[in-house]
Amino acid sequence: MKQHAFDLLKEKVFQLVDFHYDGEIEQIDCNCVFASLRNGRAQAGGLSVPQTARALFLFAQSVSQGKTEFEIRQKPAFSNLGVMLDCSRNGVMRVEKVKEFIDYMACLGMNMLMLYTEDTYELKEYPLFGYMRGRYSAEELKEIDDYAFGMGVELIPCIQTLGHMEQYLKWQAAAEVKDTKSVLLIDEPKTYELIECMIKTLRGIFRTKKIHIGMDEAWDIGLGNYLKLHGYAEHTVILNRHLNKVCDLCNKYEFHPMMWSDMFFRLTSKNGDYYVPDSEFSEDMINSIPDVDMVYWNYGGVDKTIHMNMIKKHKELKKNTFFAGGSHTWFGFLPLSRETINWAETALKTCISAENIDTVFTTLWEDGGCDTNQFYALPLLTAYSEFCYRGIECSREEIASAAEFLTKIPSSLVAAMENATPTIEGKRMWARSVVLGNIFYRLSLSEEDCRQYMKIGKETAALYEAAEMKHDKNKNFYRYCRLLFTILQKKAELMLKIDEAYRNGDKAYLAKAAEVLIPELSRLYKAMEELHSSEWMQTYNPFGYEVICARYGGQIMLNQNASRRIKAYLSGEIDKIEELEQTKQNTAPPFSGVNYLTASVIN
Repeated sequence: MKQHAFDLLKEKVFQLVDFHYDGEIEQIDCNCVFASLRNGRAQAGGLSVPQTARALFLFAQSVSQGKTEFEIRQKPAFSNLGVMLDCSRNGVMRVEKVKEFIDYMACLGMNMLMLYTEDTYELKEYPLFGYMRGRYSAEELKEIDDYAFGMGVELIPCIQTLGHMEQYLKWQAAAEVKDTKSVLLIDEPKTYELIECMIKTLRGIFRTKKIHIGMDEAWDIGLGNYLKLHGYAEHTVILNRHLNKVCDLCNKYEFHPMMWSDMFFRLTSKNGDYYVPDSEFSEDMINSIPDVDMVYWNYGGVDKTIHMNMIKKHKELKKNTFFAGGSHTWFGFLPLSRETINWAETALKTCISAENIDTVFTTLWEDGGCDTNQFYALPLLTAYSEFCYRGIECSREEIASAAEFLTKIPSSLVAAMENATPTIEGKRMWARSVVLGNIFYRLSLSEEDCRQYMKIGKETAALYEAAEMKHDKNKNFYRYCRLLFTILQKKAELMLKIDEAYRNGDKAYLAKAAEVLIPELSRLYKAMEELHSSEWMQTYNPFGYEVICARYGGQIMLNQNASRRIKAYLSGEIDKIEELEQTKQNTAPPFSGVNYLTASVIN
C-alpha cells in the first residue's frame, strides 16, 4: 500500500471510531495484522487493506485504553471472513450506506461481503423482476463493487436460482417459470433463460469469480406445476439435474458457485431434518453433484457436537465447506445480542478446530420484513472478527471491548437489546407478539408473560432513556429502543388490566383506558414510526417501508377501535365486549405469528 493510500485509510478508520492521534504512524509491510507503540514510535500494517484497517483500529483502541507501550500481532484463522446483508425482505440498503457498512467491516479485518438479492437487482430483459422493490441498478452495483475493491473487500453476488422466488413469481409474466408459489420450474427452458440472464447480468457487474446461487429451503420442489407436467420425480434427482444446469451456466460466465447445503440433507434424512446428520448420501448422488462449494448454515445452538458432526457429514459430499452463522436481526425490532455471541462462540471455536473451514460469514437476515436496522447488528460482528483474529482463546471481554470501541454503544446497552426477545425460565418471549398484537386478543400471552414484559419494558426503557440524555452519536438508536420498550411495557399492561377490569366490572379503569391510556399508547406508536421512518429513509431505499408503515398504522387503528368498543360498552350501546368474553388459551410457544403486511396477529 502506498503511503498516500495508507494515510487516507488511517483518516477514514480514525474518523469512523472518533479517534484523534497527533503523532505520525509509520506504515510497515507485514504478513499479519501489526500495531505497535514503542518508545513513542507508532507502527501499523497488514497483508491487505482490511488487515491494515484492523491494525489501525487496534492501534486506536489500545491508545484510547491508555496504553503507552504495546505490540499486537494477529493472523486470521480464516482466509475469508465477512457478512451477508439481506436486501430482499423490504429493505434494500442505499449505496452510500453499503459503503459505510464496508468501512466498519474493514475496521474489523473482514474481507468479504454478500448482498442477498432474490429479485432486487435489475434485469433489463425482465422488467417486473424487482419491480417497485427498490432493486439495485447495474450502475449502483458497479459503484458498490468499485468501492469494496478499493477497501480490499470482495463483493459476491448472492442470489436464488430455485426457491425463495415468490416476489418475482407473483407476477403473471412469470407463470411459465413457476413450479410452486416460491420455487422455479425445473426442466423448463424458459427457467434457464431467466437464470442465464441473471448470471450474465451479474458477470457484467462484479469483479469476483464467486457467486452464491442459493438453492435452500425449496420445500415443495417438483410438487406444483412440475408434478402436473411431468408426474412425480425423486427430489434429489431433479435437484441435482437442476443444479448441474445452473452450474453449467455459472461456468459459462466464469463464476465458481457456492450454495446453501440444506436441501441435500433434508431430502435424504429420515424426517427432513438438517441438523440431525442421519442423511444417507448415495454414491450416485454424490457423483452427480457438480463442482460447487457447500455452505453449512447454522444460526443457533451451543452444542459443539452438532457442529462437528455436521462438518464431518459435509465431507461426505466431497466439496469445499464454508460456514454461515447469524447475527439474529430477524426476530423483530432489535437483534438477539447475547445469544448471537453465545452461538457464535460455539460455532467459531468448532470451525477453528476443524481446520478445513477457511470461509466464514455471518448473515443479517430480515425475515420479519426488515424491522431491525442492520446497522444495529454492528456490535455483533465483533464475535466473528475477534475469534478469527484472536483465535480459540478469544474472550467475551475482548469481543465486548471491540464492539464498544467500534460503535460507541456501551456493552450493557448492546446486551439489553436481547430484552426484546428474552428467555425466562427456559421460555422464549417475543416482544413482537405484544407490540404487533391486538390489545383484546392477547394471543400466546399468559398473565405472567404480561407482567414480565411490564417489568422488562420499564427497566430497559429506563436504561436507554438515561443513554439518550447524553446526546451522543447513537442518540436516535437509544430513543428508538426507549420508545420500543415503553410501548412494550404500556401495551402489556393494557392487555392484562383491560381484561382484568372487564371481568371484575371495573368500569372506572376501562374508562381511563379508553380515554387516556390507549390514546397515549397510540402517540408512542406515532413517535416511534416517525423515528423509524427517518432512520429507514437514511439507510434503505424507500420501497418496502410501506409494510412497516402499515404495521404502525394498523396498531393505531386497532387501538382506536379498542377505545371505541370500550366506550360503546360503557355507554350501554353494546351489552358486552365479545372479544373479552373469550376464555384465554395458551397458544405458546412460539407466539402465534404475525401477518406482516396487515400488521394483524393471526393463528
